[in-house]
Amino acid sequence: MNGEESSAPKSNDTPATVFAMAEYQFLRKEIESSVQELRLLEKGVVVATGVVWSWLATHPPVPFWAWFIPTLFAVLGGLRVRALNSSIGLIGDYILEEVEPRQIQKGDMIGWEKFFRKDPIRRHRVGLTAKTFWIALILTTLIVPVLILLANVLMSTKVHGYSQACEYRGA
Repeated sequence: MNGEESSAPKSNDTPATVFAMAEYQFLRKEIESSVQELRLLEKGVVVATGVVWSWLATHPPVPFWAWFIPTLFAVLGGLRVRALNSSIGLIGDYILEEVEPRQIQKGDMIGWEKFFRKDPIRRHRVGLTAKTFWIALILTTLIVPVLILLANVLMSTKVHGYSQACEYRGA
């Protein structure tokens, strides 16, 4: 078995125990799948933001509002993350309140949700890092277009001011 536990039912397991363990394994896989989707979403939104900004920077002139397209990606990505986190939380609540107590009574030591939730700092640290990432990304996608607008205004002012100075001197 190479150090892995067999998922095959033991001969003394009741159908309820077999079902509970299968349900637990399914729910844990669902959480793992959601966490993987969260990571892919983070990467995808960052890449999409970079691609859009790169294209806009190399294809002027573009309307000012186009620089805010990545903000839409970030906001929608943040909403999807919130939905995934809610789903993960509901599954975790179910495991903590329904599955783990039954299995622990039967001598099966599962206990991840209880371990994870007994330390509020550990639990909030995980959520805080995700929130910080998405808030920073949304703010960045809002600030960059404003900075580009300011840079364009300053550049046009300098160019316009320089051309006026040349006209004044008779150049």
